[in-house]
Amino acid sequence: MILYLACPYSHSDEAVRQQRYHLACRAAAKLMKAGIVVFSPLANTVPAIEFGGLELSHHGFLRLDLPMLRRCDELLVLCLDGWQESIGVQQELAEAIVFQKPITTIKEHEIERLPAIPKAAKCYLNSSILTEVYDAQ
Repeated sequence: MILYLACPYSHSDEAVRQQRYHLACRAAAKLMKAGIVVFSPLANTVPAIEFGGLELSHHGFLRLDLPMLRRCDELLVLCLDGWQESIGVQQELAEAIVFQKPITTIKEHEIERLPAIPKAAKCYLNSSILTEVYDAQ
């Protein structure tokens, strides 16, 4: 089972982009420590931009990311500020819905609880990866 980890990235402020990248990497690390195979588009492409000189449009990145989402079993969305306006996140959600993949959305403060998800998390279809649930208080 492979989990696809989505979150917003684009922003006019470099500090916001870096924070989003770091949070995505933090979430991916928490999942990996729990033995979950995870694909994070940000962890995959940001280093390619910084160290490999990769230059793609937003559409170009989605062209690379969406085929990976199709191969993954579930989608986990980090609902950081701006996620509802993020074209990328919205396209990833639409793709997951079309391919009937389970979707779980969590808030930033819930990253530390991964791979457990709160009962209050929005879940579409049942997760086979994120099955442990804690009481949200």
